[in-house]
Amino acid sequence: MKYQTSGKLIIIRAIYSIVMIAILAIIICSQYLLKLSSEMHNIITYLAIVLIIFLLILMLIYTPLEYKMLGIKINDSGVIIHRGLIVRKKIYIAWSKIYTVTKSNGPLELLTNTKSVSVVTLANEITIPAINKKQADEFIKCMNQAIKEHTNENTSY
Repeated sequence: MKYQTSGKLIIIRAIYSIVMIAILAIIICSQYLLKLSSEMHNIITYLAIVLIIFLLILMLIYTPLEYKMLGIKINDSGVIIHRGLIVRKKIYIAWSKIYTVTKSNGPLELLTNTKSVSVVTLANEITIPAINKKQADEFIKCMNQAIKEHTNENTSY
Protein backbone atom coordinates (compact mmCIF):
# COMPACT_ATOMS: atom_id res chain seq x y z
CA MET A 1 0.00 0.00 0.00
CA LYS A 2 1.17 3.49 -0.79
CA TYR A 3 0.15 6.74 0.91
CA GLN A 4 0.85 10.32 -0.12
CA THR A 5 0.52 13.49 1.91
CA SER A 6 -2.45 15.65 1.04
CA GLY A 7 -2.06 18.73 -1.14
CA LYS A 8 -3.55 20.59 1.78
CA LEU A 9 -0.07 20.47 3.36
CA ILE A 10 0.74 23.38 1.07
CA ILE A 11 -2.25 25.34 2.42
CA ILE A 12 -1.28 24.64 6.04
CA ARG A 13 2.31 25.76 5.50
CA ALA A 14 1.13 28.81 3.53
CA ILE A 15 -1.09 29.90 6.42
CA TYR A 16 1.84 29.55 8.84
CA SER A 17 4.03 31.62 6.51
CA ILE A 18 1.38 34.32 6.05
CA VAL A 19 1.01 34.63 9.82
CA MET A 20 4.78 34.99 10.21
CA ILE A 21 4.90 37.61 7.43
CA ALA A 22 2.10 39.54 9.15
CA ILE A 23 4.01 39.47 12.45
CA LEU A 24 7.13 40.76 10.70
CA ALA A 25 5.10 43.51 9.02
CA ILE A 26 3.73 44.55 12.41
CA ILE A 27 7.28 44.68 13.77
CA ILE A 28 8.36 46.92 10.89
CA CYS A 29 5.39 49.24 11.43
CA SER A 30 5.78 49.36 15.21
CA GLN A 31 9.29 50.77 14.87
CA TYR A 32 7.81 54.13 13.99
CA LEU A 33 5.83 54.14 17.23
CA LEU A 34 8.88 53.21 19.32
CA LYS A 35 10.98 56.05 17.84
CA LEU A 36 14.16 54.00 17.48
CA SER A 37 17.40 55.46 16.18
CA SER A 38 17.67 55.41 12.40
CA GLU A 39 20.52 52.88 12.52
CA MET A 40 18.53 50.46 14.68
CA HIS A 41 15.45 51.09 12.55
CA ASN A 42 17.39 50.17 9.38
CA ILE A 43 18.81 46.98 10.92
CA ILE A 44 15.40 45.76 12.06
CA THR A 45 13.80 46.68 8.72
CA TYR A 46 16.46 44.87 6.65
CA LEU A 47 16.32 41.82 8.89
CA ALA A 48 12.52 41.68 8.64
CA ILE A 49 12.64 42.05 4.83
CA VAL A 50 15.17 39.20 4.57
CA LEU A 51 12.94 37.00 6.75
CA ILE A 52 9.87 37.88 4.66
CA ILE A 53 11.72 36.93 1.46
CA PHE A 54 12.85 33.68 3.08
CA LEU A 55 9.28 32.84 4.12
CA LEU A 56 7.97 33.61 0.63
CA ILE A 57 10.56 31.29 -0.92
CA LEU A 58 9.67 28.64 1.64
CA MET A 59 5.96 29.03 0.94
CA LEU A 60 6.07 29.29 -2.86
CA ILE A 61 8.94 26.98 -3.83
CA TYR A 62 10.14 24.65 -1.08
CA THR A 63 6.81 23.48 0.38
CA PRO A 64 5.21 22.39 -2.94
CA LEU A 65 8.36 20.49 -3.89
CA GLU A 66 8.64 18.92 -0.44
CA TYR A 67 5.02 17.77 -0.71
CA LYS A 68 5.83 15.89 -3.92
CA MET A 69 8.75 14.08 -2.26
CA LEU A 70 6.97 12.88 0.90
CA GLY A 71 5.35 9.45 0.83
CA ILE A 72 4.83 6.20 2.72
CA LYS A 73 4.82 2.65 1.44
CA ILE A 74 3.77 -0.41 3.43
CA ASN A 75 5.05 -3.83 2.46
CA ASP A 76 5.29 -7.27 4.08
CA SER A 77 8.50 -6.58 5.97
CA GLY A 78 7.89 -3.03 7.21
CA VAL A 79 7.30 0.61 6.32
CA ILE A 80 9.29 2.72 3.88
CA ILE A 81 9.09 6.50 4.28
CA HIS A 82 10.42 8.74 1.53
CA ARG A 83 11.13 12.34 2.54
CA GLY A 84 13.39 15.28 1.98
CA LEU A 85 13.91 17.68 -0.85
CA ILE A 86 17.52 18.77 -0.61
CA VAL A 87 18.69 15.68 1.25
CA ARG A 88 16.60 12.71 0.14
CA LYS A 89 15.96 10.11 2.82
CA LYS A 90 14.52 6.67 2.46
CA ILE A 91 13.67 5.46 5.94
CA TYR A 92 12.97 1.74 6.34
CA ILE A 93 11.35 0.59 9.57
CA ALA A 94 10.89 -3.14 10.16
CA TRP A 95 7.67 -4.26 11.83
CA SER A 96 9.63 -5.55 14.82
CA LYS A 97 11.04 -2.03 15.46
CA ILE A 98 7.70 -0.18 15.47
CA TYR A 99 6.44 0.56 18.97
CA THR A 100 3.21 2.39 18.16
CA VAL A 101 1.46 4.51 15.54
CA THR A 102 -0.36 7.70 16.56
CA LYS A 103 -2.37 10.37 14.83
CA SER A 104 -2.89 14.01 15.71
CA ASN A 105 -4.46 17.08 14.20
CA GLY A 106 -3.99 20.71 15.08
CA PRO A 107 -6.37 23.58 14.38
CA LEU A 108 -5.26 24.08 10.77
CA GLU A 109 -5.42 20.35 10.11
CA LEU A 110 -8.98 20.32 11.44
CA LEU A 111 -9.86 23.05 8.92
CA THR A 112 -8.25 21.15 6.03
CA ASN A 113 -9.62 17.74 7.08
CA THR A 114 -6.16 16.18 7.44
CA LYS A 115 -4.17 14.43 10.19
CA SER A 116 -0.52 13.97 11.02
CA VAL A 117 0.59 10.38 11.56
CA SER A 118 3.57 9.46 13.74
CA VAL A 119 5.39 6.15 13.60
CA VAL A 120 7.09 5.66 16.96
CA THR A 121 10.03 3.32 17.35
CA LEU A 122 12.17 2.78 20.42
CA ALA A 123 14.80 5.08 18.91
CA ASN A 124 12.71 7.99 17.53
CA GLU A 125 9.42 9.27 16.19
CA ILE A 126 8.83 9.98 12.51
CA THR A 127 5.91 12.27 11.71
CA ILE A 128 4.20 12.42 8.33
CA PRO A 129 2.20 15.67 8.13
CA ALA A 130 -1.15 16.34 6.47
CA ILE A 131 -2.44 12.98 5.34
CA ASN A 132 -6.06 12.93 4.21
CA LYS A 133 -8.21 12.00 7.24
CA LYS A 134 -9.66 8.88 5.58
CA GLN A 135 -6.22 7.72 4.39
CA ALA A 136 -4.71 8.38 7.83
CA ASP A 137 -7.33 6.20 9.52
CA GLU A 138 -6.82 3.46 6.92
CA PHE A 139 -3.03 3.74 7.30
CA ILE A 140 -3.18 3.40 11.09
CA LYS A 141 -5.60 0.46 10.87
CA CYS A 142 -3.32 -1.29 8.38
CA MET A 143 -0.22 -0.55 10.50
CA ASN A 144 -1.80 -1.81 13.73
CA GLN A 145 -3.00 -4.98 12.00
CA ALA A 146 0.48 -5.63 10.56
CA ILE A 147 2.14 -4.98 13.92
CA LYS A 148 -0.24 -7.45 15.62
CA GLU A 149 0.40 -10.07 12.93
CA HIS A 150 4.13 -9.65 13.26
CA THR A 151 4.11 -9.85 17.06
CA ASN A 152 1.93 -12.99 16.89
CA GLU A 153 4.43 -14.61 14.52
CA ASN A 154 7.34 -13.81 16.85
CA THR A 155 5.63 -15.03 20.03
CA SER A 156 4.42 -18.39 18.68
CA TYR A 157 7.11 -21.08 18.94
